[in-house]
Amino acid sequence: MGIFVLFPILISAQSLTFHKVMWAVAHPFVAKKVYTISKEAQRAAFQMAKTDSLDRDAVGGQVDAYRHIYWMALLVQEIAPRKARRLGEIHEKDNFRDFKKRRNEDGILPDSVSGNMDLLNNEIGIAIGLQIKDSSRTFISQTVVERIRQGEAWIIKKNHKGTFLTCNGYEISIAEYKGIWGIPKCLIPSNETPPKNNAPDSCK
Repeated sequence: MGIFVLFPILISAQSLTFHKVMWAVAHPFVAKKVYTISKEAQRAAFQMAKTDSLDRDAVGGQVDAYRHIYWMALLVQEIAPRKARRLGEIHEKDNFRDFKKRRNEDGILPDSVSGNMDLLNNEIGIAIGLQIKDSSRTFISQTVVERIRQGEAWIIKKNHKGTFLTCNGYEISIAEYKGIWGIPKCLIPSNETPPKNNAPDSCK
């Protein structure tokens, strides 16, 4: 039986990385559950982006935070928290490898701040999943949305145009940071909305 049958979480070519293969080999009995839950979380975030429940921003915004938090909350219903956490860490390590190979994630190259955001939100998802472990999917989703609205999660600072900002409020020209992992983006609480006025001059 081939690896694509044994470990369906690795079914896409891009996700077929050494560390994910090793994770699936080490956890063969939960690999299928993880795949199913991962696809479910992706679908839920896709649908959430169509509503006004959050900000509709799937790249560094509230919907992005929702995807990671909901994913982890569902995972810890089925697998040990340490396994869920490790899977999230592997995903971010693979993003760094993707960056080095100039692959795109969600339409843009991964970067250090985006990775930190994901890891922080993963921890929030694990905590929520453990707190309401026996709850329905609907209640878990509602809880995640509520926590995000209350500012208990993390998003990346942007202006009203959707341009990334530094912590000082300056626009970031992503083109100027081509090939650089440490872009000076800024993590902010998830209930902080973009300002209505224009941001300061671009950061040089």
